[in-house]
Amino acid sequence: MYHLWLFFFYNLFVFLLMGIDKYKAVYKKYRISEKILLLLFLFGGGIGGLSGMIMFHHKVRKWYFYLCASIGVCTVFLL
Repeated sequence: MYHLWLFFFYNLFVFLLMGIDKYKAVYKKYRISEKILLLLFLFGGGIGGLSGMIMFHHKVRKWYFYLCASIGVCTVFLL
């Protein structure tokens, strides 16, 4: 049960980071690095990241975000 809560809050964190990065992009502020976002996607945040991409319409033209999100989701389900 503990792992499900950890998974939920980690993906919520990644989702919120996507929203924060979109906000910063619109207002031309210092942004979150793509490398950080991609690593978070790969290490289990694929569902939250993909949801954030769709909800905030952020990074949707970059194919490697979809790839990392897919790998992250597969990794979680294989564990």
